Amino acid sequence: MPERKKLELNRPISLELLFDEPMVGQSRYGEYYLYAVKNGSNTEYSFFAPDDVHQRIKGMRKGDRFEITKTAEQKGSMILTKHEIKAITQPAQQTKQISPKEPQKIARLC
Repeated sequence: MPERKKLELNRPISLELLFDEPMVGQSRYGEYYLYAVKNGSNTEYSFFAPDDVHQRIKGMRKGDRFEITKTAEQKGSMILTKHEIKAITQPAQQTKQISPKEPQKIARLC
């Protein structure tokens, strides 16, 4: 079985979408959004985007790039994670902040 990579806390990673739309499915945990992406070294990944991330990147198309940073914050006994997303514009490699909605608890790169 291939090694499963996860987003590291406070470490931005640049990803490029390989298709216009994610695969959408249903599991016992609810709806999921599976994106095919690649990183700067052209390694391809399957990215199960949490709903908040999906809502911010669903308007992007094949070849669009974005930077994602997973952060965590402790609230009482719970640890809440959230994701900062920055769209990367192609010509000048500038970034634009995409505002978050609500924290999510899980993000995975496969």
